[in-house]
Order: sequence, then structure tokens, then C-alpha cells
Amino acid sequence: MNMLLSRAGLLTLFLVVITIKSILAALMPMTGDEAYFVIWGREIAWVYYAHPPITGWWMGLVLLWSDHPLAVRAMAIVVSILPSLVLFLEARRQQNLNHEIIIIGLFLPILFINIFYTTDTFLLGCGALAIWVYLRAVESERWVLYVCVGGLLSLAFLSKYLVGLVGLAILVDQCLFRKRVIRNLLLMALPVLPAVGLNLTWNYYHCNYNLIFNFVSRQT
Repeated sequence: MNMLLSRAGLLTLFLVVITIKSILAALMPMTGDEAYFVIWGREIAWVYYAHPPITGWWMGLVLLWSDHPLAVRAMAIVVSILPSLVLFLEARRQQNLNHEIIIIGLFLPILFINIFYTTDTFLLGCGALAIWVYLRAVESERWVLYVCVGGLLSLAFLSKYLVGLVGLAILVDQCLFRKRVIRNLLLMALPVLPAVGLNLTWNYYHCNYNLIFNFVSRQT
């Protein structure tokens, strides 16, 4: 009974935090970057000059429903509670509810106040999920989980190139500590290669502008 009550209390806390975040997201004026991403959503492109395209693609889907600030920021709210939600699910899986870690994760300042939609939103969300699913993959060695890791890394790559650091960490872990390295790397690479190919093709036909902006000049 105590365990059930604890879970119910944690779920209630999640709902309270989501409600607070939603109210703030609805009332706060949109930032200049968020307004810019709304323009991206209205002018869908294969890749945008400053960043890979998923920030604009997602906004295009959102705008089919609404351009209200809450709608624009909905994904940011989800991502901001994602680490705590993952901890909660993992604790349930292991039947070891550690309230303190879950609550600390929920109220970390950088996550609690994060209600703004940025190009980091999908990077953080998909990157964190990729790490979690990867841990489950190396535990079970199920091939479908490795494909899911690649899919999440692909989505994160379409947000920002920084996800390459996560990919590098996974590569090192596979090469040093895991069996069936070739199979696992190929499974993860399958969903990643189309995203990388799209980005490289766009840059090839647009004077490598996106790559130059991100790795060289950082100037518009």
C-alpha cells in the first residue's frame, strides 16, 4: 500500500509541475528565437542555414494546430520533465522507488525553469532517451533496442551536431566493453545514415553553409 501511495504521490507531483510549467508557458511572451522558429515552421525546408531541420519540422506540425505560446513550448515542457520521468520508470522497473533522486531531477533549476522551445529541445530529449535505451540494449542485447537507439540519435542529430559526443561515447563503449560490436554498430547506424546523408546533401548543394556556420564562423 505504501508503495502504491508513493507512486500516486509522485504522479501527482508530476502533474502539479506540468500544470505550473504550462501556466508559465502560456503567459510568458515568446522569445525572439521562438518567433524565428515559428517562421521556420511556416517555411518548411530540408535544412535551415543555422541548424539541422527538426526544430522547424516540429514547429510546422505544431502550427497545424495552434501558434499559441503554450503550443509552441509544449515539447520543451515534455523534455524538461523527461529525466525525472525516466528515473521514475527505471525505479519502477527495478522495484526501487528512490523518491529523492526523482524529485531532485524534477526540480533541478535548469530543468524546472526550462519552458522555452529552442534548438536544444530535441537534442536534450532524444539524446537522454538514446542513452537510457542504450543501457537497456546492452543489458538485453535485443536488436530492436539498438535500432531504437539509432533512431533517437538520428532525431537528436537533426536538432544539433553536439549529439555526436553521445555517439562517440557509445562507439567507445561498444569497442572497449561489448560483444557483437559490428552487429550493434550497424543496427544503430541504419537510422542515422539517412539523417546524415540528408544534411550532407543539402550542404553540398548550398556551399556547405550550415556546416560553416556551426563549425567555423557562427555568423549570419
